[in-house]
Amino acid sequence: MNTATEKRTRSTKTSSNGASQRTASKRRSSKTADPNLTADPEIRQHMHLVCKQETLSEALAFVKAAVPNRTNQPVLTNVLLSANEAKQQVTLTASDLTLTLNAALEAQVINGGEISLPAEIFADVVSKCPTGMLTLTTQTSTLQGTGNAIDYHAQLVDEENGVTDLRGIDANEFPPIVAINGKPLELPAKVVKAGIQGALFAICTDEEKRILTGLHWVLKPTQQTLQCTATDGHQVAMINLDLSGIGRKRRQSKQPVDDIRCTIPIKALRELTRTLEKIKLDTPLQFVSESNRVSFAVTDSGITKQLLCQCLEGDYPDCQALLNRYQYPKQVTLDKYDLLARLDRLAVLADKKEHAVRLCFDQATQMVTLSIEREYGKGQQMMSAILSDDVDGMELLFNVKYLLNVIKALGSSALKLVLDQPNTPVKICSAGAVEVPELNLEATYFVMPLFDRERATQTAPKEVTDAAVMASADETEAAS
Repeated sequence: MNTATEKRTRSTKTSSNGASQRTASKRRSSKTADPNLTADPEIRQHMHLVCKQETLSEALAFVKAAVPNRTNQPVLTNVLLSANEAKQQVTLTASDLTLTLNAALEAQVINGGEISLPAEIFADVVSKCPTGMLTLTTQTSTLQGTGNAIDYHAQLVDEENGVTDLRGIDANEFPPIVAINGKPLELPAKVVKAGIQGALFAICTDEEKRILTGLHWVLKPTQQTLQCTATDGHQVAMINLDLSGIGRKRRQSKQPVDDIRCTIPIKALRELTRTLEKIKLDTPLQFVSESNRVSFAVTDSGITKQLLCQCLEGDYPDCQALLNRYQYPKQVTLDKYDLLARLDRLAVLADKKEHAVRLCFDQATQMVTLSIEREYGKGQQMMSAILSDDVDGMELLFNVKYLLNVIKALGSSALKLVLDQPNTPVKICSAGAVEVPELNLEATYFVMPLFDRERATQTAPKEVTDAAVMASADETEAAS
């Protein structure tokens, strides 16, 4: 009896011990099978740099303009930050794959590296930091035993010991930016800026007319001249500039260099003019052209800013050849600021559907009458002018917006209207004192008058009126 009981007791203990061993074995095997469930992340320090808050903020404000509003690649909403320990330099890069902006600035680089950070948030954080030195470090978090980085972080410490942590993306996911090789040409930045601004308003905004959505750039290094041309089919701007330098004697290039012809997109031009807005008068602009890409670089306030863009493909229309078909025997000279003020007053009455302003010329009194009439009101302005004999009694109808654009772009105290017939392009050029005499700039504009159906109906048979409508439409289409 006692013997049997002892056997059962030993058997129960053995079974219990075996179950405990099997349970412990399962737990150990479970740990071995999925280490990610319990492994602590391994944190590795990488980049470490110190730079000025105001310099970094300005650089970020420049490059983030290239960040696209919509994209299928999340990394393009980031800015690539690269720190070079050997050069003690930090480079910021943003791109939408057609326009790339780079900014290089000096920094104390303790450890080099790369990371991409969200552009808008990074720029806003840096701009809000107090003035002084910023310390930026990056780290990656990896799971022990996996060997794969799973998280990228940047920590920003400001002058007042404020700390901001930002999550980034692996720098290797940022699309590679191919540099433009070639010897840079040095251009006077202020002259280039003046040429672009003088023609920017005439660039077409209709994406269906792709080649017209850029500025046609003809650079002749040997003659040291630059021609900028823009048109939207209704107005034409042609700017000729002397690139030999402001206030310097004209210098001829020692070695002949091929002319450079390209069409630069309007987005790139806007960023370039914004960059050149606050630079000094004699700051040089480095220009490089290769195939269908161009690069502009300028250094100011300790930051080297570079713009790379793809040019528009296709043949730009020869506006000069089209306009040379017309004669311009009649002239009207007007004070620029007086005309601008009077058109501004009349433009208040214009709307999207009705935007025509009428100019009537009286040679006997040497006066020009400007008028605009709508269902809800009308306005009239009169001003003195210098009129040639053959312009007496002539009337022209203009889009007030186009006329204002040209007048504002002219860099002189007066302007000259050179014209022929009411339905042919009107040439507008500078007259009087030049606002910036240091710039050797020649600006010529052409505006296509609106067809005056009411006046044509009063003075001509119907078949003639219909032919004039067709001719006006053909001229507009030809200019496009």
